[in-house]
Amino acid sequence: MTVANNHRNPDNPRVDFTPTGKPTKHGTPSTYNRGCRCEECRANHYERMCKTFENIRGKGLPEGDKRHGTINGYINYSCRCEPCKGAGAAKNKAAHAARKAGYTRKFIEPDTLERAKLRRVEEFESGKRKINHGTMTGYSNYKCRCVKCKKTASDYNKAWKARKRADKRDKLTEQGQGKEDQNGYSTG
Repeated sequence: MTVANNHRNPDNPRVDFTPTGKPTKHGTPSTYNRGCRCEECRANHYERMCKTFENIRGKGLPEGDKRHGTINGYINYSCRCEPCKGAGAAKNKAAHAARKAGYTRKFIEPDTLERAKLRRVEEFESGKRKINHGTMTGYSNYKCRCVKCKKTASDYNKAWKARKRADKRDKLTEQGQGKEDQNGYSTG
């Protein structure tokens, strides 16, 4: 996608030519998608988005839709059936607990990551997906316990512990407390 150079100029937010060099007609979806942010294109885009959300929101989901009981149905489609309200309440409760515990990052539903891992394991077991043996991905995500994967995980954990010990040793040395025995363990 090519955007005219004058688009980058904040004083002139218009895109006046298409990538093929033809003059642009402003106030159309394609011009906005090409990057034009003139008043006419922005107003047209805003109108289109409002109409889109009016069509989606407030009506809920049709009966038998597979999105019932999901946070998507509750938030994006404003569905207030019991399963969707339950999904919204569960997310709000979990987000509240996360905030109370001090987490400030965007909340991810607890079972989302676990479901993704289980899906990968099922794909591996059914033969749809192949894993690279001897990698931490194979060990942690696919739960592979072959000799190569176990050795890689063991080496990784040993290196991690060694780094942590070295960091702690350096920190204690900076504080003037870094006394060690012959094995490298802190004695004081």
